[in-house]
Amino acid sequence: MANYTQVTTKGYFSRIGDAFKGIVFGLILFLGSFAVIYYNEGKVDVSTIAQTATKISAESVDTTAEGKLVSVTGTVVSTEKLGDSMFLKPADYLAVSRNVEMYAWVEKSQSKSDTNMGGSETTTTTYTYAMEWTSVPQSSAQFKEAAGHTNPEMTIKGESFRVKSAKIGAYEIADVSKIELPNYEKLTLKQEDLNLSKGVFENGVVYVGKGNSAAPQVGDLRVSYSAVNNNLNGTAFGKIENGKLVTYVDQEKEESLYRLFDGTFDEAIKQMHGEYTTWLWILRLVGFLMMWIGLSSLFAPISVFLDVVPMLGSISRGAVGLLTFIVSLVLSAIAIIVSMLVQSLVAMIVVAVVGIIAFIVVLKMKAKKPTIIHA
Repeated sequence: MANYTQVTTKGYFSRIGDAFKGIVFGLILFLGSFAVIYYNEGKVDVSTIAQTATKISAESVDTTAEGKLVSVTGTVVSTEKLGDSMFLKPADYLAVSRNVEMYAWVEKSQSKSDTNMGGSETTTTTYTYAMEWTSVPQSSAQFKEAAGHTNPEMTIKGESFRVKSAKIGAYEIADVSKIELPNYEKLTLKQEDLNLSKGVFENGVVYVGKGNSAAPQVGDLRVSYSAVNNNLNGTAFGKIENGKLVTYVDQEKEESLYRLFDGTFDEAIKQMHGEYTTWLWILRLVGFLMMWIGLSSLFAPISVFLDVVPMLGSISRGAVGLLTFIVSLVLSAIAIIVSMLVQSLVAMIVVAVVGIIAFIVVLKMKAKKPTIIHA
């Protein structure tokens, strides 16, 4: 492992200028957080669309289902054999993904900043370089210390392949290249599964390079595969068109559904709803963080001004962080609730009716209140 250390000092007035520039960034983030939250709360749970699908038998083509959203549960079969042009021999796969890693230099950095009396700031950044296996090698030209840390170009790239045609029961999947497939599963390879004209088979992967798995060299590659197997027992969603399964588009909700799941109808619905819920909370968190970072950036100049005495700046920064956290939490919750109400007509009507009833009840209670006459 190699190290490179860089020490930089930024003056007080330069820091103040950067803080004021950050106000624009903060304002964009703050306003953008409301857009993210509003968009997120308006997203459609595709499982609610899928639940309306007409369940049809996979055994024979149902002509009455023409033009409808359907779900078909059965065995997915392709008569093709699928491999790749490099190592994997053709076999019973619906889809194959070639995964490639390179033994390469990886740059990591760690910074520590200290505020000096008078408001200047000294930052010490330590860059470390180590050789690791990675699927996305960094460009050596972007390294802070490029000398001695050269990464060559990958000679083999990762790539995905699919069969051209497949059927689920009696129904042809019209466009295998567009249908969303189940998760790929890692293949446990054997030597007889592979063409090894350019590499060797070691520890379950294809190894290409000058070294070996025990002592790799920079630029060496290791290749593995994952796949969706043929003869999958699954459930497909889509629209029936001329007896084929094509993409279904819900015009009202502006959502499309063309997807194959490994499992039953109920398992597919559960998976879709789970994905929707997960992304709902992820984007809520993203919206909150955008709001918090944005508000912190808006008030950052106060702390920088006070950094002329480092202790004051540190106390100010902590107070601003806590205050903006609380404000962002409250505003995010309000934005989520308002977005849900605005995008749900039924919810708006319910809230309006409840509000009117509460208003009438309050008026009646005031009207019944006895008048006290003083002697």
